Amino acid sequence: GDRIVLLLTQDNTEDVKEKLQLKEEGERDSLTMLYNRTRLYEQIEQKYKKMDSCGILFLDLNNLKLWNDTEGHDCGDELIMRTAESLHALESKK
Repeated sequence: GDRIVLLLTQDNTEDVKEKLQLKEEGERDSLTMLYNRTRLYEQIEQKYKKMDSCGILFLDLNNLKLWNDTEGHDCGDELIMRTAESLHALESKK
């Protein structure tokens, strides 16, 4: 009559962290670490539809192609990163 209860557990902490990190990396641009278009559309579906009002900022860096063609892509990347740094700075002030 004695019962034996066997409980097997597995610590999935590292697996969960890795999955979250991969999801985060897939949602951000690797150069700027800003959210990408896929994340924007998810946010619109999940959060923004329920809001009374909101704003979305789209940026176009004028003449970026010209900079890339004349000064090289490293220069263009630098301009993109500096723009992203400015946006990150604004985000940290809110």
